[in-house]
Amino acid sequence: MLRGRPANQASVLPLNRGAGSATDDYPAGDQPYTLEERPAGVAFYHAKVCFFHPYALLQSLKLENDTITVGFAVADVIVQGQNLHPLFALLAAQRVARIIEQGSRYAAGGDGGVLVTRIEVIPR
Repeated sequence: MLRGRPANQASVLPLNRGAGSATDDYPAGDQPYTLEERPAGVAFYHAKVCFFHPYALLQSLKLENDTITVGFAVADVIVQGQNLHPLFALLAAQRVARIIEQGSRYAAGGDGGVLVTRIEVIPR
């Protein structure tokens, strides 16, 4: 007797995982970050530029005032904003899949939540 999938079961997974997934188009700026159970790394969205760094290359995290410095082996990523401690804790737990620069326009309607006003990458 052979073991395996029954012939009537689909062997192809759907590409679209639904709204809010990491495979969607360029994200809206209303959410400063998205979470996944075990992301491979972090995608940073800055203006119309996106870059990705894997968690395997993460070397350090630093939260100082309203700035998080994310140190990867090849670059440092500076995330500036307001109320960044929850984001810092989620980065330390490696749960953040992407961080979106919202800019200062979202600060006016501030509800006290996380606000990412600027992302900057500094190559090493």
